[in-house]
Amino acid sequence: MKYRIYSLVLVGLLTGSVWAAERPNVIFLLCDDLGYGDVGYAFQNQRAATGAVAIRTPVIDSLAASGTVLTDHYCAAPVCAPSRASILTGKLTMDCSLQHNQFDRPIRETKTLGTVMKAAGYETYAVGKWGVGGGGESGEPVSAHPLDRGFDHYYGFMDHRAGHTYYHWDGYWGRAYMGVWEDRRKATETAVGRYSTDVFVARAKKYIEDQLADMERRDNPFFMYLAINTIHGSGRNDASLQTTTSLHVPGGAYVKSTTADGKVIWPIPEEPLEKRNTYINPEYCGLADPMAQRYATGITRLDEALGDLVEFLKARGIFKNTIIVFTSDNGPAAEYGAHPDKFGSNGPFAGYKRDVFEGGMRVPTFVSWPGNPQACGKVVETPSISSDWLGAFERLAADPTRVPIPVSARIETRYDSPTGSSLAKAKNGHAGGRQWMKREGDVVTLRAGGLDTPIQMYNVRTDPHQDRDLAREN
Repeated sequence: MKYRIYSLVLVGLLTGSVWAAERPNVIFLLCDDLGYGDVGYAFQNQRAATGAVAIRTPVIDSLAASGTVLTDHYCAAPVCAPSRASILTGKLTMDCSLQHNQFDRPIRETKTLGTVMKAAGYETYAVGKWGVGGGGESGEPVSAHPLDRGFDHYYGFMDHRAGHTYYHWDGYWGRAYMGVWEDRRKATETAVGRYSTDVFVARAKKYIEDQLADMERRDNPFFMYLAINTIHGSGRNDASLQTTTSLHVPGGAYVKSTTADGKVIWPIPEEPLEKRNTYINPEYCGLADPMAQRYATGITRLDEALGDLVEFLKARGIFKNTIIVFTSDNGPAAEYGAHPDKFGSNGPFAGYKRDVFEGGMRVPTFVSWPGNPQACGKVVETPSISSDWLGAFERLAADPTRVPIPVSARIETRYDSPTGSSLAKAKNGHAGGRQWMKREGDVVTLRAGGLDTPIQMYNVRTDPHQDRDLAREN
């Protein structure tokens, strides 16, 4: 595994701060359709240096700079359902019970991130998007509820389609319930009229506060799977929202969900009806395209909410011994009003969500663990894939001083796509069908657009944009 140290001073300052015998807390923060280039440290800060309007993510940048950045980390699939199933089960798409973009189909596996961490003595929480439990669009029984897959507590939305709104309501879109659940009970009243990013971060804080206040549980470490739906496209609304505008934005500037005396505010206050889905961060008001304004506002809102969570952890004295994994389920989407071309959301790569090209597969990823000098100020350039997070946490459970970095012997994805992608169509004339990608060393081999399309081969170290097809040359 290759490391590049770029902050020796920070490591020196933190030496001696790691708790060798105390198990760290873990927050696994999974974003939705957040591209490799959507965050500052990976690409946006480079855009800003040229004078372009760039998306601002100072909290994410700070955590990345003081943590371990994984430059060559791949999602298990460039679409939502198989990617999340692979993360939770620790299996590559071709080995998992949920292999394609099958919305709400339940994962059959009973070993998950939740069961691994629960068996290691962790209090386990799932917050936000689930989408792999059954019900909803699949019509199958709900047989893989978070509480049945190793999590002690759950707050979020079960059905995939509920991720197409940031303002949940007590109703249905087709077969999908658009509200949220607390364990197995409907709890939508705590989310109505509130922007989902704010809601899920506040609930995460409240869960941690409640555990720390419980004398029987306060000394247990916690593992939290925090699946926020930023920056997935939206536009599905309760009638009371009175708008059909895609890419929902909040109703005002971010307000911290903690009182002056340090108590978590729960539930957070409702936004006034006339304010919902109207706020544009002042830094982006100068952009001519209103959808670009909304896209950037949503990502910066995530950064602000994460900053609130970090401040809470610091105030509670647990920040240094809390691991924060930051990653995304797939590359950026060009749909539902999302505007990745406006900001170079795929960074230096070609392709988007649904592509097995680098832009659809590489995701912004880092591990922050301020109390462990082995995690601070490093860059891992060795390729890895998201299905191996489960193995990383198994190793952490066995050795609580070990930084959880996925070690991937095999980087490969395969899934069927009815629609495929515009890039695959441009390159080979056909977009749909079987998509396949494999990386060995610096070489990526792929087939995009079905089994009858030609094999393509690229050296992604020297040609990250995948312009030179080595298979055609040979």
